[in-house]
Amino acid sequence: RFVYLAIDTSTKFGGVALCREGMIVRSQSWSTSHNHTAELMPAVRQLFQDEASAVGHVQGIGVSQGPGGFSAIRAGLSVAKGLAFPSSIPVVGCSSLECAAYTYRGIGVPICSLIVLGRDLIAWAYFGVAENGWARLTADRVATVSDFVRVVRRRHTVFCGDSVGMLDQLLIESMGKRARLMTNSGGLD
Repeated sequence: RFVYLAIDTSTKFGGVALCREGMIVRSQSWSTSHNHTAELMPAVRQLFQDEASAVGHVQGIGVSQGPGGFSAIRAGLSVAKGLAFPSSIPVVGCSSLECAAYTYRGIGVPICSLIVLGRDLIAWAYFGVAENGWARLTADRVATVSDFVRVVRRRHTVFCGDSVGMLDQLLIESMGKRARLMTNSGGLD
């Protein structure tokens, strides 16, 4: 019996996964420019078919709640709610920034997750390990790209999220070896 269905459509990368006992047992991811609505349900259907399972086996659904593209997030939330409602399956929203950062939780330095929002704006937040384990170190923030670089260039940082590749030159020029770039953030890990 699967504990959770995970859905992430907050950026151009989409992903779905079936998780049991904290481990991903099957996942599917894709990249799209503007079509999560058309791609999400076929991916969910294929995921259940590949596992010879069904929505009725799911005990909970986790879905990305942003930041990210409005229509992309809306597609994920709508599918999560549509699958959950008939069987009263609990749904929990997850921060897109925190989900991307959590993959790198054991790395030992602050992790800055980022998503380019367009119009020279970027959403970002710091995460890391604190006294009591995994923690959010800052609230989600939105800034211009130049203001973002001015704030983060002061400390050693691991950068992750689907937008790292778009900012890699700028981060390396302003931070040098203090910047560690993780560019493989597409999909659910």
